[in-house]
Amino acid sequence: MHRHLLILCFVLLLYIIPDSGLAKKQSSLTQIDDIKEFKKLTKSKTNILVLFINNNKKVHHLLNIFKEVAEKLKARATLVTIDCTSQFGKKLCKKLKINADVPYSIKHYKNGEFNKDYDRQETVNSLSNFLLDPNAEDPWEEDPSAADVHHLTDGKSEAMLAAIDVSKPGNSKLRTEYNITGFPTILYYERGQFRYVYNGDNKLEAIVKFVKNPSSQPEKVESVPDPWDVDTQLLHLTGDNFDSTLAQIEHAVVVFYAPWCGHCKNLKPELIKAEERLRNEKMNGKIAAVDATAHKELGSRYNVKGYPSIKYFNYGQFKYDINARTEAAGVATVRDLSPNT
Repeated sequence: MHRHLLILCFVLLLYIIPDSGLAKKQSSLTQIDDIKEFKKLTKSKTNILVLFINNNKKVHHLLNIFKEVAEKLKARATLVTIDCTSQFGKKLCKKLKINADVPYSIKHYKNGEFNKDYDRQETVNSLSNFLLDPNAEDPWEEDPSAADVHHLTDGKSEAMLAAIDVSKPGNSKLRTEYNITGFPTILYYERGQFRYVYNGDNKLEAIVKFVKNPSSQPEKVESVPDPWDVDTQLLHLTGDNFDSTLAQIEHAVVVFYAPWCGHCKNLKPELIKAEERLRNEKMNGKIAAVDATAHKELGSRYNVKGYPSIKYFNYGQFKYDINARTEAAGVATVRDLSPNT
């Protein structure tokens, strides 16, 4: 009788002991409630995300997300849950100074030490991206202010639409480098290399279609207005007369335009007024125009990537780009450079 009782007690002890203070695994998700096990884990693993739970009813959705991420990244990260309401977990959470006033906390540990609190979206994709590069900036798709930026993926490759405010002083160098004189200017890059200027509609469907197959971008064939030489008295330059004409002009403001370009249409009356002022005030300069869609060799020669592109020439020699698009800017360029005005 005593022999059976001793054996039964021994079995019960074996059953009870594993429940206290040891790390347990559910698939790739690890559960810990012992400080020694926690320290051992942080020393042996370099990329750990821990879910500290103060209210079990509030974390059902997160547990499923953690399990999925743990499976997805089991070779690259370790995901851990700690129940701060259990007998041993409560001591561990107190030791780690976990805030008990919130339903849960998510913290990242790196190379044996606390790294940062996780404060991004609680989704499989966001947690995965974070663990792949914990110190990276938040991606645009998680930034509420960038909700209108559309991200594309087909499972094999990824495309991103990014925006740069070139009006900011810190970005002015980019504006000059890429000759951005019209807005918006959309440039397409592939593996870091510039490939195309986008000339389509500024609508989601059109841009998505272009990004999926950039090389198939059609020429702008919608009803094209007449070139400016039909209805203005501006000096019009072509491939035949460009060099010989500009060689005779000390100060020339040359506009490379496309007849269909909305920004160019808005600029045209400003140029006409600027030319009239130059003539009336007898300034030593001219406003000239080039239809860059009809004379593509000139656009290519002077690195025209968007419309309108405005450039200053001195006796036929290109000097610099002009970023402003007003009558005053054109007149000021000539006035400032003319010693007799």
